[in-house]
Amino acid sequence: MSWIQTYTGKRFDPLNPKIDDICLEDIGHALMYQCRFAGHCSRHYSVLEHTLRLTDLVSPANKHWALIHDASEAYISDIARPVKHLRQFAFYREIEEQLMQRICDRFDLPYEQPNEVTDADKAMLWWEYQALFDHHLPEWKQWEPYGLLYPQASFERRGWQGGRRDGADDIAFYREASIWGLK
Repeated sequence: MSWIQTYTGKRFDPLNPKIDDICLEDIGHALMYQCRFAGHCSRHYSVLEHTLRLTDLVSPANKHWALIHDASEAYISDIARPVKHLRQFAFYREIEEQLMQRICDRFDLPYEQPNEVTDADKAMLWWEYQALFDHHLPEWKQWEPYGLLYPQASFERRGWQGGRRDGADDIAFYREASIWGLK
C-alpha cells in the first residue's frame, strides 16, 4: 500500500500525488492534530495554529502562500529541524519539495516560497519559542533578529498568551479559506 487515507476519505499517494486529491479540509484537519516542536512545548501548539497566525503577519499578496507553507506536513508529517537537514535525509526533503510543487499547482501558486513568508515564519519560530518553552537555551538567540522584524508576532502583543485556542475555530477558519480564493 503506497497511499494514506485522508480525513475526507481520499486515497492519497504522497509519492505520486494527484492534484484533485489535495484539499484544504484534509490539510487543515491534519495540521490541527500535529504539534509544533515535535511536541516538546509547554502546551499542544498545532501546526494549524502556527499557520493561521502566520497569515496575520504577511501582506495580502502572500496570504495564500502562508496558508499552505506547511501543507506537505499534512501528508508526510514533519521531521525535527536538526534531523531534517542532515545529508541522510535528502530523500525526505526531495519528497517534500515535490509534494509542495503539486500543492502549489493545486492552488495556482508559484513554486518558490516568497521571502516575506520565509522571514515571517522564522519570526514565528522565535516568538513561539519564547511563549511555549519554560527553559530558554542560548542557541535560540540566532532566531531573535527575525522576531525583531515582526514584533507583532509576539504572543503577548496578540493576546494569545496562555491557554489553547479552540481548534474547532481554527479548522473552521481554514475550511473557509475560500474567502481568499483558495478552494
